[in-house]
Amino acid sequence: MGWDVRKGGHRYFTRSRRVGGRVVREYYGGGLAGKMMALEVERARMEEAECERVWTEWLVRSSTAEQHYQSFASRTRLLVRAALLAAGFHQHDRGEWRRKHVSEH
Repeated sequence: MGWDVRKGGHRYFTRSRRVGGRVVREYYGGGLAGKMMALEVERARMEEAECERVWTEWLVRSSTAEQHYQSFASRTRLLVRAALLAAGFHQHDRGEWRRKHVSEH
């Protein structure tokens, strides 16, 4: 894809794309149509690169946010567990929290 040079130094712009499992080469010429298509292809390439950059940034931020959330959730569970134990509760069979029975002798 891009600018090709023929005998005699004439340049022309072509673009290859897949149609129905075959590669089809489209010819745009060396004049204004070729130059315009070359600019359009470059614009699309730059737009795709920008989208990829934005997506990668989002993934990095999302991953960092997830790590912060997991840390926060873990610490919160630990604090809740400590508060419940201090208040006289116990966790029954890794399930519900229940108040400990205090025998009165």
